Amino acid sequence: MPRMTLSDRVKGKVAMGAKMGASTVLTPEDEISLVNYIEYMAQRGFLLSVSQAIGFALCIAKEHPGARVFNESGPTEKWWRGFEKRQPEISLRRPDPLDRGRAAMGNVETMRDYLKLLKSTIETNDLKDKPERLHNCDEAGLSLNKSSGQRVVVPNRFKHAHSIR
Repeated sequence: MPRMTLSDRVKGKVAMGAKMGASTVLTPEDEISLVNYIEYMAQRGFLLSVSQAIGFALCIAKEHPGARVFNESGPTEKWWRGFEKRQPEISLRRPDPLDRGRAAMGNVETMRDYLKLLKSTIETNDLKDKPERLHNCDEAGLSLNKSSGQRVVVPNRFKHAHSIR
């Protein structure tokens, strides 16, 4: 351990548990705001890419004139890696495409109505004891997503990273 580090500690220049190094450009409150926005967008199926999140970080930094700022090119990948370490509640994942139609139909009330209609149709057409006459078809085998496979930022508590298209 460097002698000056011990000297600073003994003289009380450095508090116990204090973080060393330069302060971050965004305040902790600003970083929490960015995480909250990432979560807000994810809840609505609009997942942000890293470059979009970095763009929002730059916008937030510009809201504080006179504060420490990013360099001319804005936040870098290095800044992003530090942000990820400071905010363990977010992670990068590949998005699972979810069609808008399926997203709209994926709520409890819509499913309940569908099952009531299905039951009524089966009873009306006397198909209750004839399962061989019931067929199912969906688009599971069709790939309609032309995304580049770019990873997106998602809160860790989300089980799936659905990206509505």
